[in-house]
Amino acid sequence: PNVFYELAIRHSYRKPAIQIIKGTVDIPFDVANVRTVSYEITLAGAEVQNALAQLGYKLDDEWKIN
Repeated sequence: PNVFYELAIRHSYRKPAIQIIKGTVDIPFDVANVRTVSYEITLAGAEVQNALAQLGYKLDDEWKIN
């Protein structure tokens, strides 16, 4: 709920945003086009390294675009 407000503020200022979600969550249709990084939580712990790598690639892409 509050996330949508914060995302709307970033959108109104034309600032880039990257969503971070846990697992395979259905993203609402109105924010499905926003860049998204997902991570999994397993019994061995969070797969943080993979999520960080994805986030790094998304940030690199964002900097190249803007």
